[in-house]
Amino acid sequence: MRPALHGAAKLAVGHYRVSTSEQGHSGLGLEAQQASVRAYVEAQG
Repeated sequence: MRPALHGAAKLAVGHYRVSTSEQGHSGLGLEAQQASVRAYVEAQG
């Protein structure tokens, strides 16, 4: 069991990836992935 970290900063790591140029232009590109990760991080505080 890990001790509680009161007042400690949280760490988040995001991994962004596109495998094809079509994916990059389809609305699933890096910018959309970054926005999704940012929204999740903000929701988690």
